[in-house]
Amino acid sequence: MRKTITLVALALLVSTSGACGQVLLEHFRYPPGTVVPNWTEVSGDWKVIGQGLQTYVMCDKNMKNQFLSRDNLPPVNGVVEATVFTTVLPAATKSSGGVFARGRISALPGYFIAAVVADTVGRGDFDTFIVGESPGTMVSTKLPKPSKRVQIRLVFYKGQAIGRVDIDMDGLFDLSVPVKVQQTATPVLGTCGLLGQASVAIDNFNFYDALLLPRNRCQIGRNYQMHLWATPLKPVPVAEPYVCGCAFFASPKVQLLQSYRFIPIFPGPLTLLSLGGYGIFMDFSGFLNNQSEATPHIRVPDEPSIVGLGFFTTGLTLDARLPDGIANIAQNLHTTILK
Repeated sequence: MRKTITLVALALLVSTSGACGQVLLEHFRYPPGTVVPNWTEVSGDWKVIGQGLQTYVMCDKNMKNQFLSRDNLPPVNGVVEATVFTTVLPAATKSSGGVFARGRISALPGYFIAAVVADTVGRGDFDTFIVGESPGTMVSTKLPKPSKRVQIRLVFYKGQAIGRVDIDMDGLFDLSVPVKVQQTATPVLGTCGLLGQASVAIDNFNFYDALLLPRNRCQIGRNYQMHLWATPLKPVPVAEPYVCGCAFFASPKVQLLQSYRFIPIFPGPLTLLSLGGYGIFMDFSGFLNNQSEATPHIRVPDEPSIVGLGFFTTGLTLDARLPDGIANIAQNLHTTILK
C-alpha cells in the first residue's frame, strides 16, 4: 500500500512539474477601490491599490488597529503568510503590518495571535518584528537590518505560535520567534487575515491547512525528525494517506491544474529520491494517526561534505475524490544540514 501511495504522489508532483501549493493564494486581483471582495473589513479603512497584475491592499494612513479578515477561513491550526511593504509616508510616521490568526475580533478589543513588522521610529523602513497574542504576551525583536519589504510567516499549532520573517525576500527566513499562546481542550475557531496601521501595504496572502515542523536539529550522522499535521477532513479523524517530498528550491507560483492550489517546492532530482523510497527518507509516505499527525524523518549521512547544504520539505494528504487527488498541503520547511 505504501508503494502505491508513493507512486501516486510521484505522478502528481512530476505531472505538475514546477507546480507549487497552498490552500489559498490571494494576489488581490480586484478592481481598485474601497471594496475588497471575499474579505471583511473588521476595522479601519482598507482598499485595493494598483492595476492588472500589480495590485495589493493598503490600510488607512490615519488609523490604528485595522483588521481585514478573510471570509470563511476559521482555522484552529495552520500557516498564514503575506508580503508586507512600506509606502510613501510623511516623515516620522510609524507604520506596521502583518498577519493574524484565531481572531475573535468582531468587537475590538478581541483575541488574536499575530506576526507583525513595525517601523518604530518613522524612518520609512521596518526595524522590529513582533509575535504573540493579544491580550497576552507580545515579543518584540529587532530585525537583523531594516527593510522596506518583507515576507512574514505565522505558524500556529496548539499552544504555540512561531513568527518568521524574510527581510531580503530571498525565500529564506532570517528570524524565527516562538511564543506560547492560549491552548484549550477544544480550540475556539477564529478568523485569520491582515492587520496594519498607517498606510502599510500587503500582498500575496497565503494560507496552508497543514503544517510541517522540525523536531530536532538536522546534523550529519543523526536522525532528523519532522512533525506533519493536517486539518482533519472529517469530524472524526481517520487514517488519511500522506506523502512528503524534498527539493533544493522553493516553487514558483504555478497552479495545480484542477484545484488552483500550489505545491511550495520545485520538483527535481531530490524530489524523485525522497518520493521514490530512497533509503535515507523514512516514513515519507503512509497514513496519518488518529491525531492527524505523522513523523517523517531523514537518516542524514555522516558525510562532512554535505554540511551547509539546504533543502525544502513539504507534505500533503491524498484523497482521490478531490481535485488533483490532493486534500491538505503544508508549507515548505527549509532545513540546513549542520555538523
